[in-house]
Amino acid sequence: MTPKNRRRGRRRTLSASDVPALAEFARGYLHQDVMTEHGSAAAAVRAFCRDSTGPEQAALTSDFARLIAAAADWPPTALARWFRDDLGAAWSPDSFDDVVELGAVAARGQRRMT
Repeated sequence: MTPKNRRRGRRRTLSASDVPALAEFARGYLHQDVMTEHGSAAAAVRAFCRDSTGPEQAALTSDFARLIAAAADWPPTALARWFRDDLGAAWSPDSFDDVVELGAVAARGQRRMT
């Protein structure tokens, strides 16, 4: 088996049920009107942080950390598809760096609450 075939055959090890706070955030904030309502996915994370409790923010930050650890080697198309298909988001990242940025925004929002 060539490395290319191994990569294709490798299963993603993260499901929406592994990151329930992220799944809920994606459905509630990364919907089809995210750009109209918030202007960007990062602004949607900031809005979530304003609207949510400290424990909810901590759960989202933790879920982003879990995703970042699991998806570091996913191709951008797989990451985008995972957001759309697994999380039910209308928005999807263009790159892994987009996800890292959202995780950082969530972490900053959480620190403001503590």
